[in-house]
Amino acid sequence: MSAAQYGAIAAVAKTVADLLQGKLKSEGTTIFQMNKEAGWQTVFHAHMHVIPRWNNDGLHKPWDIAPADSAELDALHTLLTE
Repeated sequence: MSAAQYGAIAAVAKTVADLLQGKLKSEGTTIFQMNKEAGWQTVFHAHMHVIPRWNNDGLHKPWDIAPADSAELDALHTLLTE
């Protein structure tokens, strides 16, 4: 998918998120876009999930936030800026 196509999908997701927040009076929005099996994609075409959210709605992140290892961050920075 090209950057322009992805941008168009993201723009529509923003429009949908704004519509849902306005109509449903949600307190926030979660937007997911997953790529390939390792990225949790299960339907193999381009799409985004736009999920209206409320505090204490019972949905949970599928990951925990933990402090990053400085040495790993330095190595990643080097790899990405070479």
